Amino acid sequence: MSMKISIALASYNGSAYIKEQLDSFLMQTRLPDELIISDDVSSDNTVEIINNFINDAPFRVILIKNDVNLGFTSNFEKAIQHCTGDLIFISDQDDFWLPNKIEYMSTYMQNHPGLFIAVNNTEITDKNLTPTGITKISQVKRLQGGLSGFIPGCCSVFRSNMCKLYLPFSAEYQSYDGWLHFIGSTIESRDIVFKVLQYYRLHGSNTSEYAVNVKRELTIFDRFKYIWKRVVFDRSGIKKTSIEQQIALCEILKYKVEGLLSESPLDSSMINNHNMIVSKVDMLKYRLKIMEKGRLGRMVALLKIDSRKHKISFKTMISDFIG
Repeated sequence: MSMKISIALASYNGSAYIKEQLDSFLMQTRLPDELIISDDVSSDNTVEIINNFINDAPFRVILIKNDVNLGFTSNFEKAIQHCTGDLIFISDQDDFWLPNKIEYMSTYMQNHPGLFIAVNNTEITDKNLTPTGITKISQVKRLQGGLSGFIPGCCSVFRSNMCKLYLPFSAEYQSYDGWLHFIGSTIESRDIVFKVLQYYRLHGSNTSEYAVNVKRELTIFDRFKYIWKRVVFDRSGIKKTSIEQQIALCEILKYKVEGLLSESPLDSSMINNHNMIVSKVDMLKYRLKIMEKGRLGRMVALLKIDSRKHKISFKTMISDFIG
C-alpha cells in the first residue's frame, strides 16, 4: 500500500536558491502528495516565487505566511504541524534533491515498517551546485570517528504517527533536527542511509561553525583539533552538563510516552519505547556517577562496567575517562 508523502519546508528570504529546490521536487520519480511551506515573513521575493510555483505544481502546495517572525525552529514546527502525510520529508530552502530521493527513501521506510526516522547522505556543493565529491557522512566520520553526530534535518524523513512524541518541540532543545534525532536514537529507531540523494549547498548565508560544513576534505589535523578542544576545554563540566541535559530530555520523552500509554495501555510499540527510555536514563545516570569520580576512580569504574547491560560503547567509555 502506497504511503502519502508530505514535504515540510521552512522559508525565509530564500529567493536566491528556493526555485531550484522547488524545481527538484518536480523532477522526482515519485512525486510528493503535498508540499507545506511556512514562510517566516520574508522581505525579498520568496513568497512570489512560491506562488508562481503553486500555479503549476502537479501536487497540493500550501503556503502559510506567518504574521511575525517565528525563527528557524518554530517555523519548521509550524510546517510539520500542517502535514497530513504518512511520511514527512524535511526540506531546506537552498538544497537540491536528486530525482530518486523520495522514491528511494519512501521505499526504504516501507521496507522497515517499525522505523521512526531515516536520514540519507548528501554531497556538499558550492553555491552554484558544483559537486565537490565530499559527502556529509564522510566529513562527520573523519571528524568524530562515528556517525552519532550525523543529524541533518534536511536529509530526514520520519513517520507522522510519531508526531505525538515529536510535537510540540521540546523547549530544552534548540534545534528541531536535534530533538527529532534524539528521539530516534533514544528509542533505537533511527537509520542512516549512505546513498547520496541530494546536494547540500554551501553559500554565504548558511555557513556555520560546524566543522564538517566546508568544501574540502577534513584531515587528521582537523580531528586532532576537535578531540583536543573536547579534552582541554571540557574540564569545566561541559560533558557532565550535557549528560544532565540528556537525562532531562529523556524524562520529557518518558512523560509523553506515559501519557500515551494511559490512553492505550496495550500499545506494544509505546511499551517498548518506554522501556528503552528508562534504559537510557539508567545508562546516563550511571555515566554521570562515573563522571563525578577522579581519573583513577573513573578507570576502576569503567573496568568493572558491563557495557552490554548499560549499552555504553567503548568509544563513550574512553571519552568519559578523558572528559
